[in-house]
Amino acid sequence: MASSSALGFFDLQTHTAYTLRDNNLSLHTKKPKSVDILCPPLAYFTHLLLEVAQESLHNPNLSSLLFALAYQKSALNEPPYSYELYFTQRPHLFDEQKSICECFFYHKIQCMQDFAPLPKAHIVTSDIFLPCALSVFGVHSPFVVWIESFLCYFDNGILKEALPCALQEQEAQNKTESSSNPLLTLINTHIAYLQEAYNQHFTQLYYFGEKKCVNAFILALQTELSEKNLTALESKNANFVADSMITESLQIHLSHTIHNQTLHIAPLSHLCESTYHLDFQSLKATLALHYATLVESKVLPNFASKPLLHKKLFYTLVVLFVMFICIIPLSFVLYNYSLQRAIVEINAQSDNLFTSTDLESQNPSSSSYSTIQGLMREKEYFISHLQDFSLWQQSYNERYIFMQSIFKEHTAHINYEEISFYFTPRIFVASLEVSAESKIHISQFLALFNTHNQRAFMLKPMQEKPHKESLRFYASIIVVHYAI
Repeated sequence: MASSSALGFFDLQTHTAYTLRDNNLSLHTKKPKSVDILCPPLAYFTHLLLEVAQESLHNPNLSSLLFALAYQKSALNEPPYSYELYFTQRPHLFDEQKSICECFFYHKIQCMQDFAPLPKAHIVTSDIFLPCALSVFGVHSPFVVWIESFLCYFDNGILKEALPCALQEQEAQNKTESSSNPLLTLINTHIAYLQEAYNQHFTQLYYFGEKKCVNAFILALQTELSEKNLTALESKNANFVADSMITESLQIHLSHTIHNQTLHIAPLSHLCESTYHLDFQSLKATLALHYATLVESKVLPNFASKPLLHKKLFYTLVVLFVMFICIIPLSFVLYNYSLQRAIVEINAQSDNLFTSTDLESQNPSSSSYSTIQGLMREKEYFISHLQDFSLWQQSYNERYIFMQSIFKEHTAHINYEEISFYFTPRIFVASLEVSAESKIHISQFLALFNTHNQRAFMLKPMQEKPHKESLRFYASIIVVHYAI
């Protein structure tokens, strides 16, 4: 049954739109932009029976082979991209090495041009396949139906065969002048073939088509109508309901079958009670909309163009390109801009915490501003003074040890002429004026003060001066000790 969501169908022949919601069919006169299903006229489909070898059925390029055979028979005139192909295969009657592929070529480009703008549709099919939807109403038994120019055999909701059965020109006149009826003969042959091939026995022949086409079909079959009924059928203003009443008693006799067989002619709507009251247009819309529901769960002919894999890949690459080249960098720029604004706002709030609005409007040289700056400098000086004071306390013992080491290194060969000390919290400096009888003694004395945390060096070259009856060497030595 139809789903609760609305399904749309547009009839290209009557330019009427139909909607099915909860099994209620509604009609619309406005042409929609998109629908669920379209049924182009049968004139936009080419039907062919093509013979192929059995091994070709498993060839992935079978569709290309069928196109090549169709072009070989001059059945197609446009490039392959102008068509959509649907085919079924069945065994060959006379050659076990071959199979028969029943092909339907949909002229999609021509249809789009003739009915432009053509509504977009997920499903495109033909009137020939619409009786498959009768399985929704519980019809699974085999039946034969004449559809415009084909005699179609259905079984279990699937089209098994479509046999060409077109009306001949001037056939209505020829049937009255000769006992031979070409259409009746063709139906005899097809029915005999179907009954033998599928082991069936038919008592009903249904028709499915527009009023004009059906009237011509009935006229071509009927050879015993009264002059009154014949005039009514041929009239352009004949009432279709009256035509249906006439066909209730219409029968044809088959001469090519084994037994004397009679087929009762009836519209397709008479096949089940659910559709018995529907006219052709309502029946076509109902079958088309239910056909759309079956496609989701059942493999049925669908001539809608399938999206190609490379097109999907192309669109995917385009989306990724736009994301990485445009969207992602733009998002980073916007995020960076939002962060900058947040930083500016935070800085403004921080300034407001320490600076009043009055100070912002005044000259920085004002007294209040100077007072704040002075307090800040005093605060910094006080903090540094406390740090220095703490360091002085920590280095007190080291200063004492440093002074002891200077006097301790005094030897008999060295005389201290002058000593002075200079201290900071981190560095101790001792300035020594010494003398000795030899330069070697001064060098040895200098080396004693070079340790891992202090350095000693001569401030100027040694000087030689006479002292009493001998000579002495004088030197100025600086000792630097790194306390911290």
